[in-house]
Amino acid sequence: MDKKRSAYEIGSAELETVSGGSYTAGSYRKEALAFLKSCMDARIFDRIMSTEEGHRRPYVAAKIFLSGSDWDKYVWIEYHGSLDGYPG
Repeated sequence: MDKKRSAYEIGSAELETVSGGSYTAGSYRKEALAFLKSCMDARIFDRIMSTEEGHRRPYVAAKIFLSGSDWDKYVWIEYHGSLDGYPG
């Protein structure tokens, strides 16, 4: 049985491949981070966001920790500022 790795064991090179495609951040980073924090354990969120990589690329944590539908919401919020008008 494979041992699960924590998010803290993922190297910088791997961070670039997590999204499985290209990703372009939207203008509402603060709102998207608030959504991400509401979906995660506060202690884990704080640990991840306190690192340079976590601070620079919060979307990686979002992609790892959020479900597919919550990831879609995260991206929507990052582009629209809230879930107002979200089609899901």
